[in-house]
Amino acid sequence: MRLVYIVNVKLPTVKGYDVNVTKMCEAFGRIADVELVVPKRRGITGDPFSYYNIAETFRIVRVYSLDLLEYVYWLGYWMQTITFTVSALLHLARYKRGEIRVYTREYLIASICHTLGYDVVYECHRVLSKKTLFFWLLRGVPYVVTNSQGVAHEFEARGFPRVLAQPNGVTLEEFASGESKQYLRQKLDLPSLPEFIVMYLGHLYAWKGADTIIGLAEACRDQQGVTFVCVGGLASDIGKYQTQARQKNLCNIRFAGHVPKRETPSYLMAADALLLPNSPVSEESVSYTSPIKLFEYMASRRPIIASDLPSIREILSENYALLVPPDNVPAFRDAVLKLKRDEYFGAELASRAYGLVTQYTWQRRAERIMDFISTP
Repeated sequence: MRLVYIVNVKLPTVKGYDVNVTKMCEAFGRIADVELVVPKRRGITGDPFSYYNIAETFRIVRVYSLDLLEYVYWLGYWMQTITFTVSALLHLARYKRGEIRVYTREYLIASICHTLGYDVVYECHRVLSKKTLFFWLLRGVPYVVTNSQGVAHEFEARGFPRVLAQPNGVTLEEFASGESKQYLRQKLDLPSLPEFIVMYLGHLYAWKGADTIIGLAEACRDQQGVTFVCVGGLASDIGKYQTQARQKNLCNIRFAGHVPKRETPSYLMAADALLLPNSPVSEESVSYTSPIKLFEYMASRRPIIASDLPSIREILSENYALLVPPDNVPAFRDAVLKLKRDEYFGAELASRAYGLVTQYTWQRRAERIMDFISTP
């Protein structure tokens, strides 16, 4: 049976969940016939397979959508969503119901396809604020896959019979270069050893702890030999936090900006410690998220300092990382200095975290999901 994965995301892009989609299609493609249906939209140019460093185990089909988001966002959002949904459904019409399985991250498409009689799997990473309507639209969808126990509990509490929680994953082979930390720093133009580099990877959103990072850099300004590096983020967010850093006279923080996905392992392995400072400002941060960066951090064999939140504790405990109260800059500072003082302690944490992450590869995730949706 063919798996038709439908998702409304432009490829490539600097957003986040496209990594989950492409990595999962690559993994699904090793055990099934997979077609990824996405909209034709303006975005980063380039070949998605090269951009995401993935094998061509699946096909990408681009269908029409009216892309006016840059000009009239709210109206443009719905026009793009509706035209993509119609185009995706017209694409599905070429197949007989019994010869395909629809796999989607789009709740409207999941609802419509189920009503039309398709075999549907809905993957959910967050619950919309209008929960009653959200769950009503999805009623009857036979299979639900979530990225966290927090999201799974929302579905189970409403009587959905088949729900599988599967956290995000990582491709371990991307972290097997064997290149030394010093070599990577030279290649990436980062401070040489013995400078202690504390790195953050991802978007500079408030709920992801961007304000904590700035506060932490300020709290460590008196510490010689400590540099903070932020990799990723939209240009507008980078500009905002660069301005804050200048206003505070912070010379110990750098913003590397967006880098291609294939380069992020090198950055992580060039660091001495890795930050995951999520803030408990939303249900998504507290209960729903399964940060892809977390698994990449674990695979890089570098010690992790993370906010102590239920979403993070689904994977980590004190055996694998330094967990500190979220938004608590002094606690994050103490954790940074502890890792700087005690290299052996950090190496032990990182080694145990790497042993744990071997359970969380994209391929294993795909196999568990395929087993789940193959069970009547």
